[in-house]
Amino acid sequence: MSFGDSSTLGLRITWTDDPRARTAAEHTQGELCVELDGHLVWGECVSGIQRGVSWTWIELLERLATSWKYLKWEDFGPFGMTEHPRDLRQAAGFRWQKVSEAQREAEEWELYRYEERHDLAQALGGLHLPSLWLVRRGNQMLVSCRRIDAMLPVDQALQTLAGLGDAISDRLLNCGDERATIARRTWAERAKSDPEKFTEIVSGRDRDYLRLVRGGRTSEEVFGIGSSLVPNELLAAARMTPRELPTEDMAKILDQIRSLSRVAVTRLDEWSQELLPLVGARQRPHEQGYAAANWLRSQCELPGGSAVDLETLYRSLGIRVLDVSLKSEVLEAVAVWGPAHGPGVLINISRTRSSTKPGRRFSMAHELCHLLLDRSSARPLVDVMVGPGTRGDDEVEKRANAFAAEFLLPRSQLPELFTTTENLTETAEGIVNRFQIGRELLYRQVQNARAHFGKPQVDEATLENWARASSSGRP
Repeated sequence: MSFGDSSTLGLRITWTDDPRARTAAEHTQGELCVELDGHLVWGECVSGIQRGVSWTWIELLERLATSWKYLKWEDFGPFGMTEHPRDLRQAAGFRWQKVSEAQREAEEWELYRYEERHDLAQALGGLHLPSLWLVRRGNQMLVSCRRIDAMLPVDQALQTLAGLGDAISDRLLNCGDERATIARRTWAERAKSDPEKFTEIVSGRDRDYLRLVRGGRTSEEVFGIGSSLVPNELLAAARMTPRELPTEDMAKILDQIRSLSRVAVTRLDEWSQELLPLVGARQRPHEQGYAAANWLRSQCELPGGSAVDLETLYRSLGIRVLDVSLKSEVLEAVAVWGPAHGPGVLINISRTRSSTKPGRRFSMAHELCHLLLDRSSARPLVDVMVGPGTRGDDEVEKRANAFAAEFLLPRSQLPELFTTTENLTETAEGIVNRFQIGRELLYRQVQNARAHFGKPQVDEATLENWARASSSGRP
């Protein structure tokens, strides 16, 4: 019996027919092959014939049943982590060097439970197989094993898993032991959930935190949850904002999002459709960001040597920008584009770099990239831009950062801007004032533009010292 597609995620199970089978384990003895991106990752090929992993697969059914809601709704990693699942342990180790012992112990347990839910290899006690990760990434499911990754639509991945789960459940139909009965019932009820549990899973927040955010209001009032239990932009905002964000800040963000009416953005939609194939032809995130920025500059017919008028561009596209004053400095901006609210961008004006003019412009350019490229895939509802050293190392964020820098100051213009370097810092100061950017952004763009420069070269050491002397702007 086969399920899915071997070019993305393919499962094939062959049962071992034993007339003496009595227990649930014996009834589900068989060989399972798992193919990912055309590679056999669970199983082996012997003399040109694929052989699956031999095991009693009721264990996998039991784990799928208890993890189903998390596979379906839990987006990204635990405690706000965005790293690839195989890198979570290492990244968490670095994180735990900076937190209290009590927080570390709590997060260690949370990570362990997350691994149990999303690594199917951990369902098979006593059998050591390479980790098989299934983690939602927006509208896509990341499936990873043996450093082989595949991305497929969430519904397609769940349908493939459901096919295998149904096949295992059917094998237990005539098995009379209690384990088989419980496993079949749990599998049949795998999708049942109450609004409170649904809110916890989708938001990634515990019940006490959510209670404080609601402040006496219902989940439906605060998070817009209906009877259908569908993830929305309010829950996505709760999930993606930093864990340390105070509950009053979270409540304020959600109130601002609810104030945004849903508007049509025809021109933005058309640009997105044209841009996505162009970006998809490039593999590296920064190259995608550069290509998108230069394409957009050509569409906007922006003259060289002058600053981009982002406020006017946003208005022309129908994207609202709201200023919000938060207690926390870890969050700089939030972009939202859900089915009921937006598109819009919230800017934190309280002591963050987004409170400066160069920082605000960078935040707006960064979020514009997400609005153009990520509404249908990686960030289908919300993006949250955080301060340095917090989060933002995944490929989607790297692309948005490269886009913002290139859109605000194209590298190709730098040779002309630095035609004279007799007084390098004076020249650099003139550039940041003209383009309304931060010093750090200019320095980074000079580093990224070496291929565009002939002689004389810019003295990067002097420029770096000048850039480090100011904390304004955004790299």
